[in-house]
Amino acid sequence: MRKVGIVDDESLFREYLRTVIDWESCGYTVCMEASDGREALELAAKKLPDLLFADINMPVMDGLAMAKELKGSYPDMIIVIITGYSEFEYARRALRIGIEDFILKPFDREELLELLTALEGKLRSRKGMMAFGEVGEAFLMPQDASGHKRKERAMEIKDYINQHYMDSCLGTDKIASAMYMDASYLRRIFKEQFGMRISGYITKVRMEKAYGLLLEQNHSSQEVCEAIGFNDIHYFYKVFRKYFGVSPGLFRREKN
Repeated sequence: MRKVGIVDDESLFREYLRTVIDWESCGYTVCMEASDGREALELAAKKLPDLLFADINMPVMDGLAMAKELKGSYPDMIIVIITGYSEFEYARRALRIGIEDFILKPFDREELLELLTALEGKLRSRKGMMAFGEVGEAFLMPQDASGHKRKERAMEIKDYINQHYMDSCLGTDKIASAMYMDASYLRRIFKEQFGMRISGYITKVRMEKAYGLLLEQNHSSQEVCEAIGFNDIHYFYKVFRKYFGVSPGLFRREKN
C-alpha cells in the first residue's frame, strides 16, 4: 500500500484531507501529518511517504522550502502543493523545482480523485506498485462517521454560524468551504444532529439576535437588520413577522 503525507498548519484542513476520501480503498495509508515544513522534513525522513500534500503558506518553514529540501534528498517522492487562488502563479513556479502538481483550496472529493488518477502513472513508474483502481470505488463518504465524531463536527458548524451570523453571504457552501467539509456531508450531519436545516438555524440565530437588539431600544430597525446579516430591510420585516408573529415596530412597542 502506498503511503501519503499531509502537511498544513490548519488542523481542520488536515482532518478534511484525511477524511474526504477513503484512502485505503484508493490504495493508500496516511502515514504522517505535520503542521509546518520543518516538522514535515523530520517525519518524512522517518516515514518516507510516496505522495506528500503540502500547503505553501506555513510557519517555521513554508511549503516550497520544504519541498526543495525533500526533492534533494528523495527525488522519487511525489509532492503536491496546496495553494489558494491568490498564489496561483506562485504555485506554477513551484513546478520548476520538481514539484509534480498543485491543487487549489478549497477542493472537493472529485478534484482530489482526479488528481490522484492523473498522478497514477508517475507513482506506478517510480514505485512499481498496483494501480490506483477505479475512481468509482474510491468515491466514498468521509470516514469520520462515528456518532461522537459526527456530533462534534455538527457542533463545530453550529459554533461557526454563531460567530458569523452577521455575514450576509453566510450559507452552507460558504461554511463548507471555510471548514474544509463537503457541503452535502455538512447538511446531512447537521440535520441528523439538530433536526433542522442549516438555513433554518441561521435564521433562528439571526432572529434571536434581532430580538435582543430590539429590546435594547437604542437601535433602529435598519441598524438591527444590518447587524444580523440582512441586506434588505423589507425581507427582514417579512422574516421577523413570520418568526415572531408581529412586525419589529409592533414588537418594540409591545415590549416598551
